[in-house]
Amino acid sequence: MTATPSAAIIIRVQGGKPFYEAKFRHDGRQVKRRIGRAWLDRDETRDWRPRRGRVPDGYYDERRAHASAAQMVSDYLAEAADIERIEQEQRSRGTTFRAVAHGYLIWLEDVKGAKPSTLADYRYLLAEPGVPYKRRAGESAGHIMEALGDLCRQGVGEGR
Repeated sequence: MTATPSAAIIIRVQGGKPFYEAKFRHDGRQVKRRIGRAWLDRDETRDWRPRRGRVPDGYYDERRAHASAAQMVSDYLAEAADIERIEQEQRSRGTTFRAVAHGYLIWLEDVKGAKPSTLADYRYLLAEPGVPYKRRAGESAGHIMEALGDLCRQGVGEGR
């Protein structure tokens, strides 16, 4: 079991306003997460120093930033473990036609930049059974998904 990473707190400026960010490494990759607005001012040497007074809601001082960063790291690790578990289950179970079809529609729209009419046609063809039509009465028969939706292919993405 690997040790829990510790986060370094860094100050980033966006729109002239300082923010605290947590930076840590997990599985050889650097991860950065924004914590929130920093309760800081610039001094005469342009370095950051804590503002005077109480820290209002929505702002962080260094102590609160460290506590929040530790919570962010533990949340990230829990989420990463869940994602790894789900991916492992999918690898052992295989990928369904339904998952591939949904991924293809997303790729077609975001990467390929297909025309709206093409996307509408493909969504119609790959619709689930019983999905109501958008502009008329009735619902999709979903013949393709009904026949192929739950079929699996083992080893998808493994070069087979």
